Amino acid sequence: MKKQAKKLFDVFQEGYTKRDPEGITPFMDELFEDGVGINVIGTGNAEIFQSKEEVEELFRGDWLYWGDLRVKLEGHVHQDLSGHDLYIVWGDLTYTYTIDESTDGRYYEYIKGILEEAKTEDVAHIRHQESKVHYILDHYLHARKGNKRKEDYPIVMVFLCEEKEDHYFIRALTFTNPPEGRFPDERIHPFTGYDKDHEKNVNMIKEVGKDKLGMSFFKKELANDFVFLDTDGVYYLGEKAREQFTHRRSFYDWMDIHEEQGLIYEKGKLKAMTFLGSVGKKMKEECLRKEVHKEILEVMASNRIEKEKMFVIRRKMSFLEKELSLGEDFAWPFRVFVVMEHDEIKMVQFSYPMDMILEGKYT
Repeated sequence: MKKQAKKLFDVFQEGYTKRDPEGITPFMDELFEDGVGINVIGTGNAEIFQSKEEVEELFRGDWLYWGDLRVKLEGHVHQDLSGHDLYIVWGDLTYTYTIDESTDGRYYEYIKGILEEAKTEDVAHIRHQESKVHYILDHYLHARKGNKRKEDYPIVMVFLCEEKEDHYFIRALTFTNPPEGRFPDERIHPFTGYDKDHEKNVNMIKEVGKDKLGMSFFKKELANDFVFLDTDGVYYLGEKAREQFTHRRSFYDWMDIHEEQGLIYEKGKLKAMTFLGSVGKKMKEECLRKEVHKEILEVMASNRIEKEKMFVIRRKMSFLEKELSLGEDFAWPFRVFVVMEHDEIKMVQFSYPMDMILEGKYT
């Protein structure tokens, strides 16, 4: 890894280790240049940022309310681009659950609101709301030892950096928590509320995004050293990347990516673009049950202790009922991050936004 890149990651890690909001300004000045457009997406559905000021608020919120982030530079992926470097790195987010007298009350009010929102004349809506509460309780009621419990969540980050006078500045950055299991967290449906969030995000991109350049990126040539970062956080290189890129696209019955506008960072022959959209697949109950059953068998064959196995099995069963309550037409919000150089696709990342019900998620 280049010396300047190592320094950048050291600064980034130090900020997320100290988590001191008073130090946010020098942190931002070290990593981001004033007056230059940037392109950042966070883990959540509404976390899309395109200015230094917006990104500063993201980091401030992370330091105040998020977990402890550890970046692991071992095994990183690097692409040397035109005056820029792209790094894919992995890490862990340790979230500490603190239980006090107010915790049960807060969760009770949360699920109470969900149940009270159920439309009494609509049995399908009641079924969904009740299955959602069941899913939340299967996370929240996970047995704790003592008043604090820590859990680690995997995270993958993509950094696009520009070198200027022996200094590195971040031009694009993505944070992704890969889904636990085969299915995304958030599903677009009138009952879930994610349909409104998704529409809001797409409209925001249309307001602040730039016109896309030329033809669809799906029709562009893939570079010989093409890198594909899949939804599960696994990367592929070269010919394997081409195969997996095609395979992932064929998994969906349809893909609706809003390529007419996106967040675009452009410098010379290099472009980094973020597009939003949705993907879908029709899955009958029989198919979904078989897929979740495969996951359960994998849990049973794992090296986890029996107590953890039973919790994960319970959570997957409640997830199954929650998904079945919405019917067999599945639609998920989708993010696409693309890096092009000399009109060739150098890197593509497919990702889903994550849901914030973290309790016991990756046990």
